[in-house]
Amino acid sequence: MIAGVILVLPGVIAVMALSWIYVIFGDFGFVAALFFGLKAAVLAIVLQAVARVSCRALKNDAMRAIAPLSFVVIFAFGAPFSLIVLAAALIGFFGARAELQAFALVVATGRSAAPMSTTSRHF
Repeated sequence: MIAGVILVLPGVIAVMALSWIYVIFGDFGFVAALFFGLKAAVLAIVLQAVARVSCRALKNDAMRAIAPLSFVVIFAFGAPFSLIVLAAALIGFFGARAELQAFALVVATGRSAAPMSTTSRHF
């Protein structure tokens, strides 16, 4: 609990401070320009985070296809997030049951787990 508070508290304080500054001085050109620049910086940080997470999480073409499709379905059609998660789980389940290579078991190394013969085991 304490770790969670310590993690969240700096962000809460920063957002509150920026909110007060905007409410009090938001009509001044300098402050409006400052907040416009902050929006651009926050957008760049978020896009960089999305790119880094997607490179690590999306390991094959099936995952790379499901991710943007999920984005479109959520935002264009307003589908609930739980439905997207359920659909992705079903796609993964049936893809694995059909033994498609894109849905093969992924081990901790991030590579698909291929059956190992008894002569090629490396420890």
